[in-house]
Amino acid sequence: MSLAIHACPVCQGEVEITEVSCLNCDVQVRGHFAPSRYDRLPADQANFLETFLRCRGVIKDVEAALGISYPTVKGRLDALVTALRLDDGAAPPPVAEVKDPATRRKEILQAVNSGELDADAALLALKEIS
Repeated sequence: MSLAIHACPVCQGEVEITEVSCLNCDVQVRGHFAPSRYDRLPADQANFLETFLRCRGVIKDVEAALGISYPTVKGRLDALVTALRLDDGAAPPPVAEVKDPATRRKEILQAVNSGELDADAALLALKEIS
C-alpha cells in the first residue's frame, strides 16, 4: 500500500489533497479532494489490512505472516474496524463519481443540444462548475 501524508509535517494539522497528476500523460487536476477512510489509516494499520487481504481473511494465515497470536490478530482487526468506522452496522456510503470541469461542461452542452436542458438551467449548471 502506498503511504499518504496523514498530517502536516510541521504542525500535525489536517492536510487536504489539492492536486492530482497523471503519471502517463502529465495532466494535472486541481481542486479539493477528500481522502478516503483508507487513506487516513496509520502505516501499521494499513500494513495489517494489506496482510489480512493477502491472506484472504484467514486468521491462521495472518498469524503466521505477522508472527502474532490469534488474540492479537483479533484485537488489531477490531481496532481496524473501529478506525475505519465500520463498527456502527451502517452500509458503506456510495462512491461518488468525480468529474473534471471540462467533462462536466461537455455534458451540460450536450444536454442543451439534445433539449434536456434549457439555456437558463445550463447557465446555472455551468456557474456551479467554476
